[in-house]
Amino acid sequence: MTTRIALTCVHHDPEGRLRAQSERVAPVLRRIFTAIVVRVTDDTPDEALAPLVQAGATIHRASVGGSGATRVGAGCMIMAMAHVAHDCQLGDGVILANNVMLGGHVHVGDRAFIGGGAAVHQTVRIGRLAMVSGLAGVTNDIPPFGYVFGLPARLVGFNRIGLLRSGCGREQLRTVRAAHALLFKEPGEFAARLEAAEARFGQDPLVAEILAFIRDPARRRQLVRPGRMAAPELGPGDDENGEGG
Repeated sequence: MTTRIALTCVHHDPEGRLRAQSERVAPVLRRIFTAIVVRVTDDTPDEALAPLVQAGATIHRASVGGSGATRVGAGCMIMAMAHVAHDCQLGDGVILANNVMLGGHVHVGDRAFIGGGAAVHQTVRIGRLAMVSGLAGVTNDIPPFGYVFGLPARLVGFNRIGLLRSGCGREQLRTVRAAHALLFKEPGEFAARLEAAEARFGQDPLVAEILAFIRDPARRRQLVRPGRMAAPELGPGDDENGEGG
């Protein structure tokens, strides 16, 4: 069964069920949660933009000390048995595959994809158009366009296909690839590589987005560590990090 949430603030669970549950918990726990379950902030009154929530998926209410809402953006798809914890902020077009688990206060950028069974630690930020492999264990921030794999998750490449589908040209893709290699594959201190990437590629808007994400003063977790992915069955034109072409 698939439910399409209206473009308003709604309860994913029937209101009567939530009220019945609250009667069985201690009063202190009752005060932890606000009444808001989901807030969809897209202003376009288009039914096609409303999020799709499949059978068994759960979306928790926001906590009193949190952001005030658990947000699910327009056009999101939350597949069967996935879980979105309190105060999560999902951008537009995010896809959570089956059995994904998001801890509280996780921020997911527009059009990011999180593969089946992946678990994301609370307060992690996942950048726009990032891609998380199935069964990954994510404990640190993933930059925009990054591709992570494994348990614990490691940054093994960037989402080349996602960028192309979003309208990124080949020349700009080469710039992002070069900046990504400088930031996450070259030796030396990261601070120096960060300055070098800004000097060489900072005028490109996609690279600037990566740099701004890394430098965000509000971040609460470290950046995901680079790694390598064992991939014995690569397609034509792909390298071992899935960045072929």
